[in-house]
Formats: sequence, C-alpha cells, structure tokens
Amino acid sequence: MMIVPCLVAGGEASALQPSNVLLVYNSRNAESLAVRDAYVTSRPGVLQFDLNDASMPAGSVTRAEYLARLRGPIRDFINGVGGGTDRSAQVMAIVTTRGLPARILSSAGGADEFLLNSRWSSVESELCLLQQDLEASGTAYLPNRFSGMVYNPYWRSTGAAIESYSRVGVKTPRAFEGVLIPPGPEQVWRVTGLTPGGMYLVCRLDSAATPGGRSAVQNVQSLIARSRDLVVDRCGVQALFDEYGAPPNGFDLDDGEVPPLFPDRADFENASAFMNGFGIPTTHDHGFNFVTGAELADASRPLVALGTYGENHSYNGWGENPPGDGAYVSSYNFHPAAVFIAYESWSGTSIYTGGAGRGGQQQCLDFIARGGSFTIGSVMEPYAFTLADMEDLMPSLLRDSLTFAEAAYIALPVLSWQFVPVGDPLARVTVVGPGPATRIQPIGCPGDADRSGAVTFADITEVLAWYGSECSGGSSRGDADGNGAVNFADVTAVLRWMGTACG
Repeated sequence: MMIVPCLVAGGEASALQPSNVLLVYNSRNAESLAVRDAYVTSRPGVLQFDLNDASMPAGSVTRAEYLARLRGPIRDFINGVGGGTDRSAQVMAIVTTRGLPARILSSAGGADEFLLNSRWSSVESELCLLQQDLEASGTAYLPNRFSGMVYNPYWRSTGAAIESYSRVGVKTPRAFEGVLIPPGPEQVWRVTGLTPGGMYLVCRLDSAATPGGRSAVQNVQSLIARSRDLVVDRCGVQALFDEYGAPPNGFDLDDGEVPPLFPDRADFENASAFMNGFGIPTTHDHGFNFVTGAELADASRPLVALGTYGENHSYNGWGENPPGDGAYVSSYNFHPAAVFIAYESWSGTSIYTGGAGRGGQQQCLDFIARGGSFTIGSVMEPYAFTLADMEDLMPSLLRDSLTFAEAAYIALPVLSWQFVPVGDPLARVTVVGPGPATRIQPIGCPGDADRSGAVTFADITEVLAWYGSECSGGSSRGDADGNGAVNFADVTAVLRWMGTACG
C-alpha cells in the first residue's frame, strides 16, 4: 500500500521550525526535566539549554537573580559565548517549562503594582528582548529601561510570519525613547529601529493539576501531545465572547485605548465578526448575564475560543458574577485547539505560586488542565489596554496558519511586562469544513471521506450517505476533497486515491 503524506495547498507554511526554537529547562528540577523529556520527544530537532541549577527557585526571582541565573546564561548560550555556536539569528522562539521561575520581582514591592512604570515582569516577556540592555538608565519617569512596558513592534502584524523579518543585526543595541501617554507624566518605551526580527517569541509549557486526578506535569505532557495535531472542523465547534460594559457610560474593558500608541479597538466585537465570517458560529454577549457553558444555544459544541471579562464581568456589581471563585472554566467544554483570554488582572498567579495562590480570579493554567491549548496569563496587574487582542490572535491561528508563538506576539501590544503565553510555540491549527480558505488550505488525507486513515470502498459509501450536505452530523463527514461540500468531486477524489493511506 502506498503511503501518501497529508497534503496542503495554497501558501507556504510558516518557516518556524524546531531548529528555530530553544528549549530552556532545569535538569535539577524534576518537573522541568519531565517537561523537557516530553517536548524533545514531540519536537525532534529543538535546541536545548540546561540551566542545571539545583537552587533555582520555581516561582519568583529578584532582578539580580534573573540576570545572573537566567538571562545571562541563556544569552551566552544563544550568542556562542565561550567558543560555542552563535545562534542569535537562528533562534526565533524560546520555550520555558514548568518548574522554572515565572516572575521577576520589583524592588518596590506592592507599591509598584498599579503603575505604568512598574518594574514587575514575567520572565517570558523580559526574555523577548534579551539582546537589548534593559538595565541602562532611562528617563525621570522610567528610571531604567526595564521600568514600565516596551511597545511590541510585532503587534497587529496580522498574517506576517516571523521569518519574513530579517534577523541581521539582532544583537545591535537600540535606542530607547520614552513616549508620553496623555495626560502624562506616564510614558511607554518605544525602541528605535526594533523590528520583530530583533526579538524572541517566548512561551511557556505549564498547566495546573486536575483536582483529585492528573498531576500538573501529566497535564503538560498531554498539552504537548495534542499540540502536534490540532484540527478544527468548523462544522463542530463554536466561540464565545462575553463582556459587559460598565455603567453609566458603558465602558468596555476590551475597548481600552491609550493614545498615541494604543488606539481604540472593539476587540470582542471585531473578533466575533471575524469568527462568524470565517464560518465558526460565535456568540457575542454584551448583556448583564454571565454566559456559562450550559447557557450556550448549543451546549454540545466545544468552544474553540473563549474571550471573557471573567470575574470582572461583575465589577462593582455591574454584571452577573461568574459561578464559583475563579473557577468558571469548569462550566465549558473545550476543543483541544481552544484559545482562552480573560480580562482579569491575575490570571497567571498560579504560574509562579505553583498552584497554591489564585488571587480570586480564574487561572489560565486551569484552562490547560481542562484540555485547551493556547492561553496568555498575567503575573501582575497588566492594565486592560495591554491584554492580548483576540481579533488578531484568532485570524493568525485559524486563517493564517501561523504558529502559536507568532500569533501570541502579534496579539500582545507590549513586551517587558507581565504576560506569559502558555502553549507549544510550534503548535499550528489545521482548519477543515465549509468556510473561507485559510493561508494553508488543508486537504488532509485526500479521498479519506470517513477519516479512517485509509481510502477504501467505505469512503464511497460515506460520500453517498452525506451527498449534497455541509456540516453533516456536526462534522465535515463525507468531504473527501476538503472543500467543505459533499458532491461528485468527492467521488472522484475517492476513486483517484483508492488504496492509499495517510501517514
């Protein structure tokens, strides 16, 4: 029997390959080592760097510890310091593991939390600019470059694969400019000449444990395994964007604007319009009610996207309070390729507490444990206007077939801040079923109408059973050529590929 590889038509796939990803782990931490073992098995060819640090804390680190024990060794490895290979241009993405530190402390403690010039940061967001000198002095309001946030040059570059940007000069020092945020004196850093080719896309492999069940590491291993082959059938999924404007002026958290760098954008409205236009049934709720999974019109369809105000849906009593205390994701059924973004300040608390602290808000790692694959949490107060934009994240993943690393940073407005993208940076989503073409239009196993993995006479029977239909039985059954409809062309596809298997 001839083995036929799964085929794609249309544009070229993103060039982000395992050889462009550096896996950073700590062999002296059992959880980190276990995640490393699973990932290198799943993604052969990824580069690896072992911190080999028995006393490395797993939660938070001071800035001095971050520089000496994380940023310094990682940058030296990438740059080939000490006689190694210079991989500064080869590496485009970095992936960290559970068991590594997730948060960089501010010397000012809690007094530095609700400020635009905050010195709190996630390890992942800070590593994005590891080639730049963030320790240099700055302005009166931003005394160091690591103070406050840095404008992300990749933000809103929807559809642009990371390899399309030159990495020549990735180590070139850049000038930092403080841009005034009216009415002042707040500022945001903008780096002169910095392009996406001068940064690293940093993600984390992590999860919560399942209460009374699987361990956090086992859930990360499941995340890694399912991320190898994520297929979304438009016929069998749905999306939910749930918000509630704050009276009396109806201010929406997802519409936040801070000119001149961050213009007003109706994120959930725009994301909903994209999803519906892309052929995925989407609920956009803007009323008092907090929509649980049971309240969806078709509760049988798993969610491929959940955007929500979460615990902020009821801020000051303006909307219905979600069920439970930061535990509302348990009401939903998630597709393996699902995305979760919550407009909550501390959705990443459990990343640095190891699961013990939750801050009274839904934790993004709970979503991974529930079977979803892509989320972005925050380890401190991030401000609503800096949260990831679903209107950029969803098209990048579904329509443009970009990797999660690319989609996450296209959706994030700022760097050197509090965000942690959680998921396999190399994971991509294949979309099937009726709807607009994707950048990589999947055909899958040509002729395999019953999705058995082989093309036999049973596929003719499947085509005839669903002839003339779309979204048959909640899926694209009978569709042998991947065009979203079952017709005579599918009979032709089965006959052409009869006797083959997909491998």
